[in-house]
Amino acid sequence: MRPAPGERVKPIRTQARSATILPSFVGLKFQIYNGKVYTDLEVTEEMVGHKLGEFSPTRKPFIWARSK
Repeated sequence: MRPAPGERVKPIRTQARSATILPSFVGLKFQIYNGKVYTDLEVTEEMVGHKLGEFSPTRKPFIWARSK
């Protein structure tokens, strides 16, 4: 079910990181759970065939900081 033009649509909240992005998902907004918070994602055509979890990293990047 597609929203009318100009109508604000509520994002779909999911924890299914292993779900494959289908062509019918293009233009939809998702909130994907990464184990701590939900991250926002808007699906584009280039994302079709990938998994939802690929766009919601679960780990912080390691930054080497010297403590003094």
